[in-house]
Amino acid sequence: MVRSCRLFREALHVTKSFTISSPKSAARIVARPYSKSQLRHGIRRTACTPFSTVASRRTTSSEAGSNNPSKHTASTGLFSIPNLRQPIDFISLAKKATLNADSHRNALQAIPHSSSQPVTTVRLARQTLHLLDAISNEVCSIIDAAECCRCVHPDESWREYATQAFSMLSTYIGTLNGDVGLYDKLRSVCDAHVDVLSELTEEETRMMTVLRTEFERDGIHLSLEQRTRVQETVGVITNLESLFANNITHQKHYRDLNREDVCQIIPHHVLSSMVPQSNQSHDRVTISSDDNIVNTLLKYSPNPSLRRDAFLHANTSCPENLEVLERLRNQRHSLATQLGFDSYATKFLSDKMAGDRRTVHEFLTNMSHKVKRGVKTEMELLQNAKFQMEQSSEILPWDIPYYTGLIKSQSIEGGFDTSMISPYLTVSNCLDGLTNLVQRLFGIQMVSTPFESHEGPEQWHESVQKISLIENDTGENLGIIYLDLYPREDKYVHAAHFTIRCGCAVHDAESWEEQDKSTFANTKKPTDNVEYQRPIVALVCNLSSSNGSATSATANNATLSHSEVETLFHEFGHALHSLLSRTSFQHLSGTRASTDFVETPSNLMEHFAWDPRVLETMCVNSLGESIPPELLQKLIASRYAFQCLDIQNQILYASFDQQLFGPQQPVPTTNGGGTNTVPTQTPSTTLFAELHHQHSIPYAEHTHWHSRFGHLISYGAGYYGYLYDQVFAADIWRMNFASDPFSREEGTRLRHEILVHGGSKDPHTMLKGVLRRDPNIDSFFATIQKK
Repeated sequence: MVRSCRLFREALHVTKSFTISSPKSAARIVARPYSKSQLRHGIRRTACTPFSTVASRRTTSSEAGSNNPSKHTASTGLFSIPNLRQPIDFISLAKKATLNADSHRNALQAIPHSSSQPVTTVRLARQTLHLLDAISNEVCSIIDAAECCRCVHPDESWREYATQAFSMLSTYIGTLNGDVGLYDKLRSVCDAHVDVLSELTEEETRMMTVLRTEFERDGIHLSLEQRTRVQETVGVITNLESLFANNITHQKHYRDLNREDVCQIIPHHVLSSMVPQSNQSHDRVTISSDDNIVNTLLKYSPNPSLRRDAFLHANTSCPENLEVLERLRNQRHSLATQLGFDSYATKFLSDKMAGDRRTVHEFLTNMSHKVKRGVKTEMELLQNAKFQMEQSSEILPWDIPYYTGLIKSQSIEGGFDTSMISPYLTVSNCLDGLTNLVQRLFGIQMVSTPFESHEGPEQWHESVQKISLIENDTGENLGIIYLDLYPREDKYVHAAHFTIRCGCAVHDAESWEEQDKSTFANTKKPTDNVEYQRPIVALVCNLSSSNGSATSATANNATLSHSEVETLFHEFGHALHSLLSRTSFQHLSGTRASTDFVETPSNLMEHFAWDPRVLETMCVNSLGESIPPELLQKLIASRYAFQCLDIQNQILYASFDQQLFGPQQPVPTTNGGGTNTVPTQTPSTTLFAELHHQHSIPYAEHTHWHSRFGHLISYGAGYYGYLYDQVFAADIWRMNFASDPFSREEGTRLRHEILVHGGSKDPHTMLKGVLRRDPNIDSFFATIQKK
């Protein structure tokens, strides 16, 4: 959903004059705005409360342990979930999940211990923790599948029933989070004698601590009346979040523009395949607010009027969400104050790596200071270029994509446009490149896996592909990745990693005997006496296709921009985090790590997408010709161009997110002749405009790009985490992989120090383990300082 760590390239700080000329060739559709953060959405998951996690379904032994990637049961359904074969099954499965969860709650209550009578054996402590995890696992296995389904399924009935199931289970989750009895059982473990606690594994101790923190952060200490009010507020927030997201996906806005201007950039037959052309006028065509269309026009059109019209259309296309956002702000603030916090941002940050708003503010301020000079220089370059073309040096928002692309293409010796590399980057090539990389780094095969039936519910669209990850040494099936890579009507419009099922140990009633201290995270496979639930994820993108195809037979031949390759690598980093995780608890599995750490593996994967040694293994055109070395070097040379502006954009968005959900500011009011102050909120559009001016980023009055900023829902008060994690990723790349991107030794280190642990270990400890020192910011800015 956001980011990339491209550092500014000093080569663009040219002192000699050069002439700007317009590109002569028509552009291909590209899925990239001037700040690529506008495209990626990141990880999709419900809020971090004890029973609203990205979780997984408890499987039978045959399902959990099967290493055969092509094995299917007769009841395989959507997302490989048994008995999810028709839309209404979501309702029955949601009801069954609540019944199973209640059964676990009853089993937990039957255990004779409480906060006043702590557990006295390690066996009871472990049983309590795993029953708490099993409750979450039952519910989240369905609610996470429902979340993915309602975002990607082309059939409206599937989306409707998924939404109903999501709503049902969200309400049930509210009752779980307010269940004092569950918290009391957890306290019986937390308050146990040191002799018991010292025998718990590191993961068990973290599970205990994380659950307690989440319970207490979400108000379990409040009175029944107060908890009821909190649950009601959470319900309102959930509905507003769903409304905001649905408006982005389903509210379509169209505008007619000059046919000649548009079709000079996007051929009419390509545009028609994306937007129905009902306009009867021969000199007009219809565009939508789709990112692929708008960003292509912004990047390639030399016509400033067309760029302006496209920009204004896209950035005013979801006005419905402005009111939704204000209501959401109020409700999130109300929730935070009910729970004893001064703001939603303070509540959110209370258990993150950063810890508090001051730390985030200092981080963003430091980043902004380091790029300030580069931003000024880059803006001057844009102003000079525009003056040569339009005799005006005022940079407007719709000028930035066009002139950055133009300067990049003409400042590199011999000229370069990113579209020149697209013939060498097909989806198939990229998947082959990822296959080779995963094999060499980790000793893991990516195996294309057949569906049970192309007519069955498992494959929700004909372009969806299924991949299994297989351990070379053992033949173990590590999990499943579904690839849904191409845009279509009513599909989630950004790129994201959806967890459908997390990995975890599967215990039965006879498996509570005390075990040794080894955890799955310390071994390559589960112990022989405990089954392991294999993770299932979906990578959802909207990759452009130059021929408009999106079928399983032809889509993989579609050519991509390098930015799209970077996006695919980023989301695949999330998938690796999910599938290589081996934790006992689903609550700590894979991407269930701290929000301001979880983007580290995905950002790290972007570095591989820029390394020429990696690109050489995958860049081949339709004639079988490898990419010329000089063209590859031009791509690498373009990497850091205008990086300071890109970073400043990310700082702006992160600052907006922090202030949007920060404390309300006192405003003087007059009452009965006196002056008082009352807390209030600056309207989001006003705040967005003010921050643009503060960060020296051009802004168009009365526009509201943020009304389509999906991160405000899934990463509210946490958007800074992308930049935070880019710093960590750059450090890992520089220390571990820059000298050899295929190093098995460093791949193994990354796997066993970070990926295998998911969220079961403190992020600071994991970073220090993989780096062999504390992380620092120097690697992130090394290129800026060096160029």
